Amino acid sequence: HMAAYVGNMGLVDTLLLSGARAARIGTASGCSALYAAAAADHPDICRALIRAGAKLGTSSLSKRYTALHIACAKGLQTVATVLVEEGADPYDSVEATESPMALLRRQKTEQSKELWDILDRMSIQVGEEEQKMEEAKVTGQGNGMASDFIIGSQRGSAGEVGEADASASDDDGSERLRTIKPTRSKSEEEERTTEILFDKVDEGEGECVSEADTNDDNESDGEEGDSGSDRDEDEDEDTF
Repeated sequence: HMAAYVGNMGLVDTLLLSGARAARIGTASGCSALYAAAAADHPDICRALIRAGAKLGTSSLSKRYTALHIACAKGLQTVATVLVEEGADPYDSVEATESPMALLRRQKTEQSKELWDILDRMSIQVGEEEQKMEEAKVTGQGNGMASDFIIGSQRGSAGEVGEADASASDDDGSERLRTIKPTRSKSEEEERTTEILFDKVDEGEGECVSEADTNDDNESDGEEGDSGSDRDEDEDEDTF
């Protein structure tokens, strides 16, 4: 706390690196190191303590003032703007009886009025930025939900189309199987044999083939006749 109050940045850094707690309230002073740095007008140490974990809303034990309260009470413009830049709300009284802005209005000096105007503009700017971020977040979520819905719809449509095409193809296939009669095609061997026969007929060998087929038929008829006459002779022998 003493290093922050006297503005010894090197010692403050050393203490923080050694494990000192930036948010701790001093038992003797009744305030935080941030409050001490703000009261002594050390904006750089205020920023370093905030980034090291000091709480902007920590109040002193006496008047329940925050660091921004004491900066506004003393008219420390640079410290006050640093605290607002780091997130302090000038319209928030926290545990005190009045807010830093109310404290400035009550002073009624040119310096306090100038500081009030600066902090008010900063507060409006911060509020607008927060509103834009919130709107962007909501819009992003809406776009994400819309894109998810569109993608899901497209996937559903694609699935329905795919199923429709599959069913259509199945229906078409079954219709074709029912309506088209199966035809028996000639095998390659049959086609080859047919070509050979036609070639022989063209070359005059068809008659030889026909005569050979006729002789074979006659020989088979003769064999049947001979076998028939043999049976007759056997029957005659049995009879006599």
